[in-house]
Amino acid sequence: MKRLFLVTALLALSFNARSEISFSQLAQITVMPEKHAGSFVQQKYLQVVDASLESSGVFDYERGKSIRWEILEPIQSELLMTPSGVSSKQNGEELLQLDTSTNPAAAALGEIFFAILTADWAILESYVELSGSIDGDNWHAVLEPLDQSARLAFTRVELSGSGLLEKIVLHESSGDRTTIVLE
Repeated sequence: MKRLFLVTALLALSFNARSEISFSQLAQITVMPEKHAGSFVQQKYLQVVDASLESSGVFDYERGKSIRWEILEPIQSELLMTPSGVSSKQNGEELLQLDTSTNPAAAALGEIFFAILTADWAILESYVELSGSIDGDNWHAVLEPLDQSARLAFTRVELSGSGLLEKIVLHESSGDRTTIVLE
C-alpha cells in the first residue's frame, strides 16, 4: 500500500511540473537576443506527392529590423524579411518583392512570421490562440490563427525550445508541413 501511495504521489508531482502555458510565461522563459545567427535543417513534406524534401542553410536576425533566411543546399535561395517588405532571391535573381505598405495580407503574415522567428510573444498574442506546456526549462507552444487571412496560409504552428526557439513545425492549409530545426 505504501508503494502504491508513493507511485501515485510521484505521478502527481510529475504532472504538476508540466503546466499549461501563457504568453506571459513564454516571455519570461524564452531568450530574445537583439541579434542572433545560426544554421538550420528544414524538411518540407508535400502532401500532393507524399514526399519530403530536405534543405539546410543559415539564418540571422536583428530584432525589429530584419530576418535573413538563406538555403544553401540543395538549391541556393534567400528570403529577407523586414518590417517594410519581403523579398526572395534564387541564384541571385529576384523572385518575389512584396511591399507591406501596399499589401495588408503580406504585412500581417510578415508580422506573424517575424514574431515567430524572433519569439515576440506580445505581437503573436493578437494573431493566434495559444496552447501548450512547460516542463522545467523546456516549453512547447501550439499557435492557431485567429484571423481568417492567416488561416489561408497555415492551420497551426508548433514551437518548442529551451530558452531559445529550437524547433518550428508549420502546418499549412494545403496539407503540406515544414519542420525546421534551428542549430
